[in-house]
Amino acid sequence: MGMVLADLSHALDRMVDADDPDRTADLVFRYTVPALSTNGVTGRPSEATPELGAKLVELTVDALVDLVQRGRVEEPPLGRAPVANLTTPPPA
Repeated sequence: MGMVLADLSHALDRMVDADDPDRTADLVFRYTVPALSTNGVTGRPSEATPELGAKLVELTVDALVDLVQRGRVEEPPLGRAPVANLTTPPPA
């Protein structure tokens, strides 16, 4: 919610009353939103602020940049797998 507030705060007046309790405590399995929320919201969007949203965007971008940078130089743990020759037919 805070991420949305960072960009669309003018459109979120109706979210003030959308708080819905977190029902995931002590659950073993993951569930989709319809099984967890009465209104499609989990958490307390009423506590979101544009500042918190901007911070969340910043942290998300930083984490993605880190993953991309690490991924660009990552090598497979056992080395590169051989590439199949798809242009030459196999011997008969």
